[in-house]
Amino acid sequence: MMNGLQNEGLAHGKNYYMKGVFTSGPLPDCAQQMMDYVTELSEQLEISLTFMFEYLPTKKVLSVPSDETCHIRGDRVSCVAFAAWDADKTPKGDLKSSLAKLVDILAASEKRLPFASNTGYGNYIMEDPAYQPSSGSRVGANLLFAGNYPRLQELKRKYDPNMIFTKWCPINV
Repeated sequence: MMNGLQNEGLAHGKNYYMKGVFTSGPLPDCAQQMMDYVTELSEQLEISLTFMFEYLPTKKVLSVPSDETCHIRGDRVSCVAFAAWDADKTPKGDLKSSLAKLVDILAASEKRLPFASNTGYGNYIMEDPAYQPSSGSRVGANLLFAGNYPRLQELKRKYDPNMIFTKWCPINV
């Protein structure tokens, strides 16, 4: 859903940076602080910055037993900080640190989800080099698939033994 909302505004030739995070649901305690910081960062860094909350009903999805799916799931919703700027420009500051602070504002209001277990939004490459597909590390895959990873490896060995599909989050076989 979130990807579909962004697609129309993603013109070819611009620069984009996305940082995903989960929350347990609406966090009204931090809404004003988030809005103020997004506005401040947009002006300070001279970028277009958006922060989106994806609130979808999850009851039906969560009714399926965890071992019948591949992704780790829980009663949580996706959020994404989305920055865009022109190809011939550079943000006027440390974008990565600024967005990390934005996520910290959100995390400070989160009362139900332990931040340490927050894997972020899996469609966006995780920033730690150990999580990168090119590293061959299992760390990123283990975070995203948890206890379902061995079963996913089994399916990968059976249906994609030549590792044709490896761009997003490689499953080591």
